[in-house]
Order: sequence, then C-alpha cells, then structure tokens
Amino acid sequence: MSPTLEHVVFFEPQSQYQEKLQSLSLPGVSKVIYHCGLGEREDKLLIKGGTSSASFLDPEKQNKYFPNSISQNQQDQEEVEIRILDAIYASDDLPIPDVIKLDVQGFELEVLKGSINLLKKSKYLVIELSFRQFYRDQPYLWEIIKLLEENKYIMVGKGFEWRYHDNRSEILQMDAIFKNTDVM
Repeated sequence: MSPTLEHVVFFEPQSQYQEKLQSLSLPGVSKVIYHCGLGEREDKLLIKGGTSSASFLDPEKQNKYFPNSISQNQQDQEEVEIRILDAIYASDDLPIPDVIKLDVQGFELEVLKGSINLLKKSKYLVIELSFRQFYRDQPYLWEIIKLLEENKYIMVGKGFEWRYHDNRSEILQMDAIFKNTDVM
C-alpha cells in the first residue's frame, strides 16, 4: 500500500515566503497556510536574518559555519506572531498529520513543547538536528532527543546532511526521521 498525500499544513513566519507558498501547486491536496511562527507560548518575536536560515534566536555562529546564510542588515528583521501548534490544531479542526516536519533554526525545543498533544497522535517527525550550536540559546541536541524519547519517539532514519566547509568530515546538521512507537 502506498501512502497518499491529502492535506498539507504550512507554518511560515516570514512574509517574503508567503507568496511562494500560496502559488505552490499541489493538485488534489488541501493546503492550509499559517503566517506565524510556532513556540511553547503565544508571543511576538523578532525573526532575524532575512533568509531561509533566519531565526528567532541570535545567529551567533551561523555565518561561521554557513557563510552568508544570515543577513546582518537590521532591515532583514520582522516581528512575527508566535502561536502554539497544539492550540491551532485544537481550535481549527485540522486533521491529525501522519508526518510533522520541523526546520525551525534553533527553535526546535520551543516548538516541540508547544506540540506535545499533536506529537502523541502523529506517526512520524522529521526534524533538522544540529550537532553544534549556531544560535545563541539554541538547545543542545540531547535536550531534543530526550523530549522525543519521553514522548515515545525513536530515530528510524536520516535524510540530508550538511557538512562543515572547512572540514568535510564533520556533519553539522541533518534531517532525522523519528517514529512514534505508541502509534505504530
């Protein structure tokens, strides 16, 4: 049996990417787009960097490891509404996702803490993991793994990896695939 894609829900905090998401063609798939960031609590935060590597955290070492990936220009900042993923799914009657994909530039733990109820019902989580801290106050890898283990997730695979340009043997980041053992 091959899986089918029926529903996609996007959460994108940066205004500059909204039009691209709106124009994304997914024939036969319902698409919902939220213009907000996600976290453990509702808030308004400044996203800095103006690129796909932009973060709510200060990019202390991001450009060292990924040159020119973050703009230092003050104009490349935007105040963004932060919402709680569990609250959105509870109030907006969205279908429970089989797969959650997170790429949130150092904000993983905050997003996961605001998604505990949804994590308990979803089958898989694909998350970008960092082996170094690129942003100030970025959680350590073990903190993310611990939270996932506490919620019955095990790592079952990996995707793309990013390596350090000065030392190609060092993996800096990778997409990891986790399975919810309570659901599957």
